[in-house]
Amino acid sequence: MNKKKDRNVIIGIALLILIVTTLHFSTPIHSVFYHDIYDRLYYIPVIISAFFFGIRGGGTVAALSGVIFFSHLFFQWRVHEHMDLTGRYLEIMMYMVVGILIGLLTDLERKQRRKTEVAYEQLKDSFEKAKESARLAALGTLAAGIAHEIRNPLGGIKGAMEIISDEFAPSHPKYRFVEIINKEILRMERIVGDFLGFSRPQKPVLAPDRINSVVRSVLDLCNKNLSKNHITLKTEFGEAVPSTCIDTNQVKQVLLNLILNSIDSMPEGGALEISTHQVEDGIEIRVLDSGKGIDPDEVDKLFEPFYTKKQNGTGLGLPISRQIVEQHGGSLTISNRSDSPGTVAVVRIPLNVSCEGGV
Repeated sequence: MNKKKDRNVIIGIALLILIVTTLHFSTPIHSVFYHDIYDRLYYIPVIISAFFFGIRGGGTVAALSGVIFFSHLFFQWRVHEHMDLTGRYLEIMMYMVVGILIGLLTDLERKQRRKTEVAYEQLKDSFEKAKESARLAALGTLAAGIAHEIRNPLGGIKGAMEIISDEFAPSHPKYRFVEIINKEILRMERIVGDFLGFSRPQKPVLAPDRINSVVRSVLDLCNKNLSKNHITLKTEFGEAVPSTCIDTNQVKQVLLNLILNSIDSMPEGGALEISTHQVEDGIEIRVLDSGKGIDPDEVDKLFEPFYTKKQNGTGLGLPISRQIVEQHGGSLTISNRSDSPGTVAVVRIPLNVSCEGGV
């Protein structure tokens, strides 16, 4: 419930109590019939408060109504000794019983409703994951079949081109076309390799290593690329980040892919920030760039296999990266930065992983 609605309900409850109290104090004592009605009118604000604010609201308004009603009996009715006030004092107790009981039931209903909503969201999430897994399995099988069928003739084409290449000197007019063919063969080999890597992911071989050292080694590979694209680098390595069990080569592949994506998003230069921190029971690696960010329509498609806007991309870099991180028991998220234009990729790797037993 929003604050404005809360405020309106509270004002309404206060007005009801004020109206009933005014009727009580302004009606002559001998009009017992009307006072019997007014006594029960206090139940209305008590029930409303219990319904909207639970046991705390119901109990508070019941106690307030009881105090007001008691003061009315004490100052106006007590002087008439011939009147039996026992039933009216019991009415005050009933305010408390009704307020607490309805408030308790309201709180229990809300608690159960929250549990139901959480269970529904978990069920919905599980269903979506099951659908995604089935779709990815089908795509993986298809990709593996296609890649296998392409790999063999591609190997033959590559061997034939190596023989043909020997017949053309670098000065020959057709040598340029030979180079183009060899370059495209290499690109096709990379695509086939990505397909196979996605459809048949390798189980990580875990060994203790320091994340900071892994990140530094990846940055050493990217330094030339960063300077060529006029990108400044800022790093922040957490000193307390401990060693953890990871497949070093696979984690390097993930970080290299994320950094190269950030570089591609800043064709006119920019800033790249890399940081590592220990968070709760894991290690967090953050990769921030000052690129153009993610189109809102693309957010849900980032990890879809074969989805890419790069001219020479396969659309498998991010799905494979997430696959690797999840096989480590961690998570990979990518979103737009909240403080400035650009994106932030967050890799979380757990610490409570046994190098022998795996994740």
